[in-house]
Amino acid sequence: MDGIVGNRAIESAAIQWIIKLEGAAGRAALDTRGGGGVADITSPPRTIEVKAFGGVAHGQDLWLETTQVNAALADTEAAPEPWRHRL
Repeated sequence: MDGIVGNRAIESAAIQWIIKLEGAAGRAALDTRGGGGVADITSPPRTIEVKAFGGVAHGQDLWLETTQVNAALADTEAAPEPWRHRL
């Protein structure tokens, strides 16, 4: 990711990349940032949250928002194991 600086720019680049990957896998991925959704991308059956962090936070726990946890707990159609990817 040469030339991409800062967490916001890294997240935006990662979201664009993930949407392309999801599309190549036959899923209809949509960027849902700013739309009141619980994650950055919806790509049924997946809900994908992208987090970029570094510096002193690198290697620490990754926190989810309360709405994200509640949505995951309420999703009765989710796989037994959530999709987790580290970029």
